Amino acid sequence: MNDPRGSLWRKWDLHVHAPGTKKNNQYEKSMSADAALDLYCDKIEQSDVTAFGITDYFSVDSYLAFIEHFREKYPKSKKVFFPNIELCTNDVVNKASEEVNLHIIFNSSADDCDAKLKSFLQHLDTNRTSSGGKRINACDLKTVRDFEGATTTREFIRKAFDEVFGTSAELSEHLLVFTAANNDGIRAERGKYRKALISDELDNWTVLSSPNASCSDLLRIQPGIGAPVLVQDFLQFWVQ
Repeated sequence: MNDPRGSLWRKWDLHVHAPGTKKNNQYEKSMSADAALDLYCDKIEQSDVTAFGITDYFSVDSYLAFIEHFREKYPKSKKVFFPNIELCTNDVVNKASEEVNLHIIFNSSADDCDAKLKSFLQHLDTNRTSSGGKRINACDLKTVRDFEGATTTREFIRKAFDEVFGTSAELSEHLLVFTAANNDGIRAERGKYRKALISDELDNWTVLSSPNASCSDLLRIQPGIGAPVLVQDFLQFWVQ
């Protein structure tokens, strides 16, 4: 991302769902899946946005399918892509009683990134159990109904991080964790002390630098707004 002209303003959109997204897939209503993916790649390449977080719920299937097709169609493109796994937690803090969604953005330039993505999902437990009482992990989710009903916990996410990267890993080399401020984010309902405490706990839990550090000022991604400067510092370090 270095440029001889010095510092440049670039547009980033770190929350973009692709055709085949596991929930509320609107792309394929008027065309085939292949045609939707092809058109999507065209729109991405024509966009004035430089970097994208290709997002899906409890999955990277649509990210991997998009990357494969896009690289074949635009092998010389300078666009930058990060996988963004969106996870619905069982934490509820806002007035609409919506569960808080966390976004795990992975370093796509790290060694064996695709393998680590799959490993993370294999180790990520959900709140569902099988008839035998065994915990169902993210890779066990198959149907639209499965994904629509899936939730997880901060404990399960942390456990999956430890399994994939190790307990002493510098997580900022591999991933960043975010949540929104509004909608399915952590803005607590006014006057609800218990929910405010949960919101603060989510704020402190969000991972930015090291596995033992907390982030007191959570970086929030709002729809239509590029990544905050501090986030861009981390992401540009990944792609240099």
